[in-house]
Amino acid sequence: MLAQSAIGALTFLRTVPNMVACVACLATYLGVHRSAALKTVRELILAGRILCTYAKCVMCEQRTPVIRLRRRPSHLDSQMEARRAALGTGERIRG
Repeated sequence: MLAQSAIGALTFLRTVPNMVACVACLATYLGVHRSAALKTVRELILAGRILCTYAKCVMCEQRTPVIRLRRRPSHLDSQMEARRAALGTGERIRG
């Protein structure tokens, strides 16, 4: 389960163009200090929801380390569909 600040960060990233922003802009959006924003980023990285790269922030237009949403690999989508189908039939899910 993600913290409320992490859910807010994901919402923020979904609303900005290209889903890319720096930690300073994230902190401003969340209304917290940079250290709290970094803890949120850490939580989301460990959860596999975002990744960090070096690029231009779409909000402040500075070239800096930025966070971006991580796309789910397509093979995971097919695995999830198989799991959903198994749940619908009452079949036991392994693995």
